[in-house]
Amino acid sequence: MSPTAVGSGNTLTYTEVHAAIVGVAVGAVAAYVEQHGFPGVGVALAALFVGLALGVDIGGRTAAGARTLRREPWYGLGAFVLAGALTLAIA
Repeated sequence: MSPTAVGSGNTLTYTEVHAAIVGVAVGAVAAYVEQHGFPGVGVALAALFVGLALGVDIGGRTAAGARTLRREPWYGLGAFVLAGALTLAIA
């Protein structure tokens, strides 16, 4: 994607960017539904996301997004927390 990441000499890979995008989407949705009267749904979504990121196996075939998230969990989890906090602050 980008030639450098935050001024360092490291390049971002597609997997890192994709994990961050998934984290932003899930974090924003989980925070939004929690703020709008569905706290159980928000907590369940957050628990599922964190579990998948940390490698909990739910059985059967794993979706491509979950496999990407397992390869780069810290990008996904960091983006999840930031997007959730920003959504809670705005809403």
